[in-house]
Amino acid sequence: TLMDGLRQHDRDTQEVRGLFNKLNVACTWTGKETESWDVDHILPYAVLRNNHLWNLVPCLPAVNDKKRDLIPSQSALEQAQPRILSCWQ
Repeated sequence: TLMDGLRQHDRDTQEVRGLFNKLNVACTWTGKETESWDVDHILPYAVLRNNHLWNLVPCLPAVNDKKRDLIPSQSALEQAQPRILSCWQ
């Protein structure tokens, strides 16, 4: 799996970017495929200083800019759930 060889703690988003670069990436929040993307913290780093894999997903830059330090709504999480789960399978 993608998690092989990675420590559960103390990673930065560059490691995750390297992993996502090996995949066909779709924005977690919109489902749109893209070649240009950001690593988004599902729970913003400003709120929960956490770079664990479960909290990092690919996201369109414009969507990430709009989300900023906001916590996703329950409905946004429910809609994105299949994409969130598929990121780390």
